[in-house]
Amino acid sequence: MNPLTQFSSPAYLTDFTPENAKRWSTDFISRHLTLESQRPQVSQFYNEVTDSWPGTRTPVDIIWAAFPNSVQGSGKRRWILADERGTQDEYCEWSVLRNDSGKITRVIFTAEGPEYWDWLGKMQPETVLQLYKEHNPGFDIKKDDLFPGGTYKRDNKWNNSTTPGCIMHLIHCNNTLTAQIHIAGQSTVLRIDSQGNPIRAPDRLLRCSRLGLASRNSDPYIGIGINNLAHSQHLITVADPIGLYLHDFNGSSFHAPDGADVNKFWKFTRGTLADPKKGTGEHWVRAVFEVPKERDYVVGDIEDQSGEKIQWGSQLADFVQVRLTGQAIRAGLHTADAHHCIANMEPYVDEEGHECNRASGIANPS
Repeated sequence: MNPLTQFSSPAYLTDFTPENAKRWSTDFISRHLTLESQRPQVSQFYNEVTDSWPGTRTPVDIIWAAFPNSVQGSGKRRWILADERGTQDEYCEWSVLRNDSGKITRVIFTAEGPEYWDWLGKMQPETVLQLYKEHNPGFDIKKDDLFPGGTYKRDNKWNNSTTPGCIMHLIHCNNTLTAQIHIAGQSTVLRIDSQGNPIRAPDRLLRCSRLGLASRNSDPYIGIGINNLAHSQHLITVADPIGLYLHDFNGSSFHAPDGADVNKFWKFTRGTLADPKKGTGEHWVRAVFEVPKERDYVVGDIEDQSGEKIQWGSQLADFVQVRLTGQAIRAGLHTADAHHCIANMEPYVDEEGHECNRASGIANPS
């Protein structure tokens, strides 16, 4: 495999001009990977473009459920709570479109990081408007809605709620590309408790490294998946194209009125197919669940295995999976010192000034 000379856009998207794609690679992705690799205690995390290590690249998919695990309980209350953008913290968010009778006709899912849109908004604002209109048909989207005061707004009126059936990218403060890179980098650090024993359990590792909450699905899976590679003495990074991806949907437990295969109502709509010639897999950042118009029913008429009709997008999110792909090279060749737990950590602030304290309320593992 040829050396990587430039990072791709998420999902190999081609929205950027060639010049801006290079800026994205150099000034955002490469810069953040290098910053993470140079943090104290980090010695097994690398930047694939600037650090030309030889060896076979081994991709490692880390997969988790899209439904926010922090939402507890059962039944309708659980679904109602999860259908708020503010609770959708598993790198997957969605919006729901309803007809005049209140039945769901379409649910749109996204796993697309907000930083990509920040950069696209700075360099190609007309492209942002074009993409919003293309992927959200039927809405009167204007440039001023997206760029109030002339600056792109992540949580603009067309991307800040679950209710209008219009969505473009992630907005929860935990659901960012920089957070993804940070968790991956910090998860390469080997941790020991006060007695010098290795910390390998997901919950204890997260608390020790101040990476996030064990109540989430994503943080524990990413943390332990990367940390296991570190214990095998690999060099580790996030595989190109760096991003979060919608991995799969399993609708086998749902029942359509006419007995149709519900899985066929799920369509990936933004991203790329696998390319065997290039040796690349599927990378999808957007999907739509919708019954074709030729059928005489809508999403809200479909029932789950308990006979409950679909009334919230979160009922589908229970069966959606999200993916991050790590990458390992040179197994067994990179030893690192183990470190004790981090005492405390300041809230994370990204380059746009967005603050999110992922480690709020986390206590040291016993």
